[in-house]
Amino acid sequence: MHSSLVRKMLKARVYAEEPDRLTITSFRASFRGDNCTHTVEFEASESVDSPESGMWACTCEYFRGRSTCSHVMAAQEMRPTMIRRHHRPRVPALVPLWGRG
Repeated sequence: MHSSLVRKMLKARVYAEEPDRLTITSFRASFRGDNCTHTVEFEASESVDSPESGMWACTCEYFRGRSTCSHVMAAQEMRPTMIRRHHRPRVPALVPLWGRG
């Protein structure tokens, strides 16, 4: 394995331990509802630093009339879990996290 790749893997581990480095600016997902599949989207507001601020959208009829729906609410609840699960570094186990031996 090239030493430059090992350094990148170590750097990735350091980054992964500092989640405040990552800001989600947009999000798009297919949501399988009870009746059909909808598209749920999030676009962060550029004027505010808070990662929670932004616009949500869904393709379901309920959202069009009320600007919220069960699909968006569920995505808002699941977002912290999804970020932790999907943004873990894809690094081989041979590179330990700092302090984990």
